[in-house]
Amino acid sequence: MNLKLLLVLPTLILGFLVLLWYFQEKLIFFPDILPHDYVFHFATPFEEHFIPAGDGAVINGLLFKAEGSQGVILYFHGNAGSLRSWGGVASDFTDKGFDLMIIDYRGYGKSTGSISEKALYSDAIAVFDFLQAKYPGNRIILYGRSLGTGIAAYLAGKRSPKALLLETPYDNFTNIAAHHMPFLPNGLLLRYRFPTDEWLKEVQCPVHIIHGTADRIVPYQFGEQLAISLGPAANFHTITGGHHNDLSYFPEFHEALNNILNGLSRNIHP
Repeated sequence: MNLKLLLVLPTLILGFLVLLWYFQEKLIFFPDILPHDYVFHFATPFEEHFIPAGDGAVINGLLFKAEGSQGVILYFHGNAGSLRSWGGVASDFTDKGFDLMIIDYRGYGKSTGSISEKALYSDAIAVFDFLQAKYPGNRIILYGRSLGTGIAAYLAGKRSPKALLLETPYDNFTNIAAHHMPFLPNGLLLRYRFPTDEWLKEVQCPVHIIHGTADRIVPYQFGEQLAISLGPAANFHTITGGHHNDLSYFPEFHEALNNILNGLSRNIHP
């Protein structure tokens, strides 16, 4: 390696790290942005809501209605898409007797505002408080999927939901980044931490974790480790052969979800 390359290489590496620091949102969040007048079409009946959040942002959400509803599930989706596609999960829950409130994060779909980890947490609280006005008593269940598991775990520790369900969860973003990019100083670079393992220490309600053994995006051991850290308080549901985005295709997933929701519905107060 010649002297010129030795002098240039550190500058190139530093430049690369600076780019990662400033543009990491592009590597984490993949929003589908919708015009404000976009009209949603789903077979399941729903209401559209625009919920005021901090710093003037507005969070767009869809409240799907179940016949003879036993309560409501507040759903935090993954890091890509918008309600246009995520609304398709509604029947998995309404068919089981629960309303479903699913929101788009700020910068996704019709939701407005600049994204940050702090803002995502604040928005989650605003949506929960909005739902509490419609569902008195302990009738709100939190559900996080992938990226949304960290947000749901945070919210569960700040409010009092009936239960917390985590599908394909990570323990924290630093460990996930280290798993996929072990050559980077992730502890220094990451501005998004989502420390689910820390937030779960504040959670008082039952916690259910659902994870597929063939998940390559958030490997199975991350969900397993969360369950171990919770000890007897955790309910861990394994979907053998399940990947990151296909658990709903497995009968075992619906069996687990049915068992969880049936158990919760027996203890929900009006």
